[in-house]
Amino acid sequence: MKEEIATPPRSSGLPFQVRMSGISYCDGTYFIRRTASPLTCMEYIIDGEGTVTENGKGFTAKKGDIYLLREGNNHHYYSSETDPWVKIWMNLSGPAVEHLLYAYGLDGVNHISGLDLERDFREFYETARACKNAAECSDRCSILFHRILQKISDHLRRQAGTTSPTAQKMKELIDASKGYDITLEELSKQLFFTKTHLIRIFREKYKVTPYEYILTRKLRLAKDLLTNTSLSITEISAYLNFCDAHYFTNFFRSRTGITPKEYRKQDQPQ
Repeated sequence: MKEEIATPPRSSGLPFQVRMSGISYCDGTYFIRRTASPLTCMEYIIDGEGTVTENGKGFTAKKGDIYLLREGNNHHYYSSETDPWVKIWMNLSGPAVEHLLYAYGLDGVNHISGLDLERDFREFYETARACKNAAECSDRCSILFHRILQKISDHLRRQAGTTSPTAQKMKELIDASKGYDITLEELSKQLFFTKTHLIRIFREKYKVTPYEYILTRKLRLAKDLLTNTSLSITEISAYLNFCDAHYFTNFFRSRTGITPKEYRKQDQPQ
């Protein structure tokens, strides 16, 4: 058999490590076995078929399929003798790999079918082969890995006909924040997703953007504070994290047609 293998520089201090990446043109003798694997393996089948087993759970991986095997598990996979694999693969390690798999809801996923990512896997391999140092490899390849996981997550969600649970996590984080002061940047860091992806999945589930949802919640809380507390307009403005009372007043009036002072006055018993 023939293999093209990239072994980019590595550094133990980096959270995302590319151990190896390559293209394998298998024959009937090809097999890999790892016990308590020290790496995560993800492969795209360009052609052929074979058998994949992780911790005793097996399936057939054929042309157009992706399989994902996790660090710490037992891996065993081998090519068909009559229709051998041609495949592109990556072997990874580091805490960032596990964080990303968890964030995208892929920690229990082994087998993905019906998603053509050959171009993405080839780009990953070519990038790993071209990198000159460990930091460059970690930075560039982690972005490509992130993009591949996002495409897989979206594909599985469409197959299941459901929205991503990440949208629900976003809503919970927003609702739990004091004065709804959490930003999209903070959500992106906590959930390991790009801001663009978070906006899209939140809008799919709740029909509004995260920003619009935050403003709606701020308005509802402002009305409650005006009605049920003696806090001044300035104090309410600060609690809701507006830059000043003037900005808060303009926001409130744009949403309700009246100022906070007028709203509080009209709500008082006559």
